Amino acid sequence: SFRNAYGKTNQDYYFNVNSDKIDIFVNNDINFNDNKCQIALTSKYESGFIIEKVILNFGKEAPIIIENINETFEGKGNHHLNLNIDKELNKEIYCAKAYPMIKGTIYYKSVKTGEQGVYKIFNQNITTSW
Repeated sequence: SFRNAYGKTNQDYYFNVNSDKIDIFVNNDINFNDNKCQIALTSKYESGFIIEKVILNFGKEAPIIIENINETFEGKGNHHLNLNIDKELNKEIYCAKAYPMIKGTIYYKSVKTGEQGVYKIFNQNITTSW
């Protein structure tokens, strides 16, 4: 309620405290097919977000780093991030048989506020087509 020159007024006001929040996570196996990688992401909130960079670590092997992605997703729920890997992968090393689980990092930011976030991948299952 508010008091003004005409007296007291009562009005309901609704605020969405989550309107600017961003939070994502990987919700399924990371899939490698030739020089492509697909990551299933879930957004906890409606706010749009931009994926900027992904680093995937295969044990002691050289990490796969994909920069300047700048792919935008909108809305709460499931999204598919499709990545092209610039280098040729040694299929004996970068395979589900050698590394059934990997670690990594996804760098993202809010479309609205520019707030940056980091999602750490720990022991995520992978599948490969080879």
